Amino acid sequence: MFEGLCPDTGGPLLEFGPGTGAFTVKVDGWRRKGIRVPYLGIERDRGLYERLVRRFPGLDFVLGDVVDAADICAERRFPPAAAVISGLPLILMSQSALAAVLDNTRHCMAPLGVFRAFSYLHCYRTQRASRLRHHLAELFEDSRASAFVFSNVPPAVVLEGRRPRRTIGAPGVRCRSIRVRLAGRDTWPSQGDSTGLARAAMAEQPER
Repeated sequence: MFEGLCPDTGGPLLEFGPGTGAFTVKVDGWRRKGIRVPYLGIERDRGLYERLVRRFPGLDFVLGDVVDAADICAERRFPPAAAVISGLPLILMSQSALAAVLDNTRHCMAPLGVFRAFSYLHCYRTQRASRLRHHLAELFEDSRASAFVFSNVPPAVVLEGRRPRRTIGAPGVRCRSIRVRLAGRDTWPSQGDSTGLARAAMAEQPER
C-alpha cells in the first residue's frame, strides 16, 4: 500500500478507516524516525477511534464518516492530500455510498495525488469489484491494479487512482494489466497454474 510513496517530501497523507492501525503503524514509524508527514485518519467506529488515539498519540484522528471527508478536511484545515490510503471494504458499499466516498476523495486530494485501496483475488471478478474499478477509472486520470500478492491471506491486490479529475465525463484510463506476485517474484501464470481466476482477471484488462 505504501510502495513508492516518499515520506521525505512531507506530502499530507489521509487514511480512511484506520481500524486497528494495520496501515497507520507505518506512518507512526516515519514519525518516530523524525519524518513529519501531515496525517489525518478518519474512523467511524468510536471504539476503534479511541484505541487509535491511545496507540498513536502523535497522530491526528477524527471520529467521522469518510462520506463526509471533504467537509472534515475543510473543517480541520487539512491540506490537499498527496496520498489517500483506504482500509475500508469499498466493494461492500452501496453504489451511492461508494460514489459519494470516491467523489469526496478526489476533492480532498492534491492535483498529482494518489489514492490506494485493496481488494481480494476471490472477489476480483464480482460485479461490485468491477464497479469499484469503473469508478476509479472515471474519477482519476490514471487507474491501475498491482500484482496479486499471494503471500497475503487471502491473496490481495492494490487498486490505485492517480491525478484526480476535476471534472467528470471524459473516458477513464483502464486499469493496467495485472501480474501475479508469488513467493516474492512477479510472474505470468502458466497454463498449468491453478490460479485460473487470476488469469481471467488479467485477460479482462483492456488495452490502454
